[in-house]
Amino acid sequence: TGLTSVIIPDSVRFIDSSTFSGCTGLKKAVFLGDAPTGWAIFDSAANDFTVYYFNGKTDFTSPTWNGYPAVNMGDESPIPPWLLSKGLPYNADLQSAPNGDGVSLLTAYALNLDPTQNQSGNLPRPAFSADRLSLTYYAGSEGVTYSVESSDDLQNWTAEGVTVSAPDADPFRTVTVPLSGSRRFLRLVITK
Repeated sequence: TGLTSVIIPDSVRFIDSSTFSGCTGLKKAVFLGDAPTGWAIFDSAANDFTVYYFNGKTDFTSPTWNGYPAVNMGDESPIPPWLLSKGLPYNADLQSAPNGDGVSLLTAYALNLDPTQNQSGNLPRPAFSADRLSLTYYAGSEGVTYSVESSDDLQNWTAEGVTVSAPDADPFRTVTVPLSGSRRFLRLVITK
Protein backbone atom coordinates (compact mmCIF):
# COMPACT_ATOMS: atom_id res chain seq x y z
CA THR A 1 0.00 0.00 0.00
CA GLY A 2 3.00 2.29 0.41
CA LEU A 3 4.10 1.98 -3.22
CA THR A 4 3.07 5.23 -4.94
CA SER A 5 4.97 5.05 -8.22
CA VAL A 6 6.84 2.52 -10.32
CA ILE A 7 9.19 2.80 -13.28
CA ILE A 8 8.92 -0.14 -15.68
CA PRO A 9 12.19 -0.78 -17.59
CA ASP A 10 12.16 -1.07 -21.37
CA SER A 11 13.02 -4.79 -21.12
CA VAL A 12 9.63 -5.69 -19.57
CA ARG A 13 7.31 -7.28 -22.14
CA PHE A 14 4.69 -8.93 -19.91
CA ILE A 15 3.16 -8.02 -16.54
CA ASP A 16 0.96 -10.55 -14.76
CA SER A 17 -2.38 -9.43 -13.33
CA SER A 18 -1.26 -10.19 -9.76
CA THR A 19 1.97 -8.20 -9.94
CA PHE A 20 0.46 -5.05 -8.40
CA SER A 21 -2.23 -6.76 -6.35
CA GLY A 22 -2.90 -4.79 -3.17
CA CYS A 23 -1.00 -1.70 -4.38
CA THR A 24 -3.85 0.66 -3.49
CA GLY A 25 -1.47 3.61 -3.07
CA LEU A 26 -0.05 3.26 -6.60
CA LYS A 27 -0.69 6.55 -8.44
CA LYS A 28 1.64 6.33 -11.43
CA ALA A 29 3.46 3.86 -13.63
CA VAL A 30 6.17 5.18 -15.93
CA PHE A 31 6.98 2.93 -18.88
CA LEU A 32 10.43 3.31 -20.46
CA GLY A 33 9.73 0.88 -23.28
CA ASP A 34 6.89 -0.52 -25.34
CA ALA A 35 3.57 -1.45 -23.74
CA PRO A 36 3.70 -4.87 -22.09
CA THR A 37 1.09 -7.53 -22.58
CA GLY A 38 -1.04 -8.63 -19.67
CA TRP A 39 -4.51 -7.93 -18.34
CA ALA A 40 -5.92 -6.10 -15.31
CA ILE A 41 -2.37 -5.07 -14.44
CA PHE A 42 -3.23 -2.06 -12.28
CA ASP A 43 -6.77 -2.86 -11.11
CA SER A 44 -5.77 -2.49 -7.45
CA ALA A 45 -4.15 0.92 -8.03
CA ALA A 46 -5.34 4.22 -6.53
CA ASN A 47 -8.38 5.93 -8.06
CA ASP A 48 -6.18 8.68 -9.56
CA PHE A 49 -3.69 6.20 -11.09
CA THR A 50 -2.08 7.27 -14.40
CA VAL A 51 0.21 5.57 -16.94
CA TYR A 52 3.08 7.61 -18.47
CA TYR A 53 5.02 6.69 -21.61
CA PHE A 54 7.26 8.25 -24.28
CA ASN A 55 6.79 9.03 -27.98
CA GLY A 56 7.59 6.12 -30.27
CA LYS A 57 6.79 3.41 -27.73
CA THR A 58 4.44 0.92 -29.34
CA ASP A 59 0.95 -0.17 -28.31
CA PHE A 60 0.20 2.76 -25.97
CA THR A 61 -2.81 4.99 -26.53
CA SER A 62 -3.96 8.29 -25.00
CA PRO A 63 -6.05 9.48 -23.25
CA THR A 64 -6.46 5.91 -21.99
CA TRP A 65 -4.50 2.68 -22.30
CA ASN A 66 -6.18 -0.60 -21.31
CA GLY A 67 -8.76 1.46 -19.44
CA TYR A 68 -6.24 3.49 -17.41
CA PRO A 69 -5.61 7.21 -17.91
CA ALA A 70 -2.45 7.52 -20.04
CA VAL A 71 -0.15 10.47 -20.76
CA ASN A 72 2.41 10.72 -23.55
CA MET A 73 5.45 12.54 -22.08
CA GLY A 74 6.91 13.43 -25.48
CA ASP A 75 10.44 12.58 -26.54
CA GLU A 76 12.39 10.15 -24.40
CA SER A 77 14.47 11.73 -21.64
CA PRO A 78 15.56 10.61 -18.15
CA ILE A 79 14.24 13.82 -16.57
CA PRO A 80 10.42 13.28 -16.75
CA PRO A 81 10.56 9.95 -14.84
CA TRP A 82 12.81 11.62 -12.23
CA LEU A 83 10.33 14.50 -11.84
CA LEU A 84 7.44 12.06 -11.45
CA SER A 85 9.39 10.02 -8.88
CA LYS A 86 9.73 13.21 -6.81
CA GLY A 87 5.98 13.90 -6.95
CA LEU A 88 6.34 16.69 -9.52
CA PRO A 89 4.67 17.04 -12.93
CA TYR A 90 6.62 15.28 -15.70
CA ASN A 91 6.69 18.56 -17.64
CA ALA A 92 7.64 20.90 -14.77
CA ASP A 93 9.69 23.98 -15.69
CA LEU A 94 13.30 22.89 -15.11
CA GLN A 95 14.35 26.48 -14.37
CA SER A 96 11.85 26.73 -11.51
CA ALA A 97 12.54 26.07 -7.83
CA PRO A 98 9.08 25.00 -6.64
CA ASN A 99 10.09 24.63 -3.00
CA GLY A 100 11.48 28.20 -2.92
CA ASP A 101 15.09 27.32 -2.05
CA GLY A 102 16.53 28.93 -5.20
CA VAL A 103 17.88 25.62 -6.53
CA SER A 104 16.33 24.95 -9.95
CA LEU A 105 14.92 21.55 -10.80
CA LEU A 106 17.60 21.14 -13.47
CA THR A 107 20.33 21.84 -10.90
CA ALA A 108 18.76 19.43 -8.41
CA TYR A 109 18.54 16.72 -11.07
CA ALA A 110 22.12 17.28 -12.28
CA LEU A 111 23.60 17.29 -8.76
CA ASN A 112 21.51 14.33 -7.52
CA LEU A 113 19.63 16.44 -4.96
CA ASP A 114 16.05 15.97 -3.76
CA PRO A 115 14.01 18.92 -5.10
CA THR A 116 11.38 18.43 -2.40
CA GLN A 117 13.90 19.38 0.30
CA ASN A 118 15.68 22.70 0.87
CA GLN A 119 19.00 22.18 -0.95
CA SER A 120 20.42 25.72 -0.76
CA GLY A 121 23.00 24.55 1.79
CA ASN A 122 23.93 21.41 -0.16
CA LEU A 123 25.32 22.96 -3.32
CA PRO A 124 29.00 22.36 -4.15
CA ARG A 125 31.31 24.81 -2.38
CA PRO A 126 34.78 25.87 -3.48
CA ALA A 127 37.82 24.90 -1.43
CA PHE A 128 41.08 26.84 -1.24
CA SER A 129 44.63 25.61 -0.85
CA ALA A 130 47.84 27.65 -0.97
CA ASP A 131 47.86 27.91 -4.75
CA ARG A 132 44.62 26.36 -6.01
CA LEU A 133 40.86 26.78 -5.98
CA SER A 134 38.86 23.57 -6.36
CA LEU A 135 35.25 22.45 -6.59
CA THR A 136 33.87 18.91 -6.26
CA TYR A 137 30.43 18.09 -7.69
CA TYR A 138 28.20 15.14 -8.62
CA ALA A 139 28.53 14.52 -12.38
CA GLY A 140 26.52 11.38 -13.09
CA SER A 141 23.07 12.50 -14.19
CA GLU A 142 22.12 11.31 -17.65
CA GLY A 143 20.99 13.84 -20.24
CA VAL A 144 22.85 16.89 -18.92
CA THR A 145 26.22 18.46 -19.71
CA TYR A 146 28.50 19.80 -17.00
CA SER A 147 31.17 22.43 -17.59
CA VAL A 148 33.19 24.61 -15.25
CA GLU A 149 34.51 28.07 -15.97
CA SER A 150 36.72 30.45 -14.00
CA SER A 151 36.93 34.21 -13.77
CA ASP A 152 38.86 36.86 -11.86
CA ASP A 153 36.25 39.62 -12.32
CA LEU A 154 32.84 37.83 -12.49
CA GLN A 155 32.42 39.31 -15.99
CA ASN A 156 34.73 37.28 -18.23
CA TRP A 157 34.45 33.50 -17.88
CA THR A 158 36.65 30.86 -19.48
CA ALA A 159 37.37 27.15 -19.26
CA GLU A 160 41.03 27.86 -20.00
CA GLY A 161 43.26 26.73 -17.15
CA VAL A 162 40.50 24.67 -15.52
CA THR A 163 41.52 21.07 -14.85
CA VAL A 164 38.72 18.50 -14.53
CA SER A 165 39.30 15.10 -12.93
CA ALA A 166 37.86 11.87 -14.27
CA PRO A 167 34.68 10.86 -12.41
CA ASP A 168 35.24 8.75 -9.32
CA ALA A 169 33.13 5.67 -8.50
CA ASP A 170 30.24 7.73 -7.06
CA PRO A 171 30.57 9.63 -9.77
CA PHE A 172 31.99 12.93 -8.52
CA ARG A 173 34.44 15.16 -10.36
CA THR A 174 36.83 17.72 -8.95
CA VAL A 175 37.91 20.79 -10.88
CA THR A 176 40.91 22.89 -9.99
CA VAL A 177 42.26 26.20 -11.16
CA PRO A 178 45.45 27.97 -10.10
CA LEU A 179 44.98 31.00 -7.89
CA SER A 180 46.12 34.16 -9.59
CA GLY A 181 45.87 37.71 -8.32
CA SER A 182 43.70 38.58 -5.35
CA ARG A 183 40.43 37.12 -6.67
CA ARG A 184 39.39 33.90 -8.38
CA PHE A 185 35.92 32.48 -9.03
CA LEU A 186 34.55 29.18 -10.33
CA ARG A 187 31.11 28.47 -11.74
CA LEU A 188 29.47 25.18 -12.63
CA VAL A 189 27.35 25.38 -15.79
CA ILE A 190 24.66 22.74 -16.27
CA THR A 191 22.82 22.44 -19.58
CA LYS A 192 20.18 20.03 -20.83
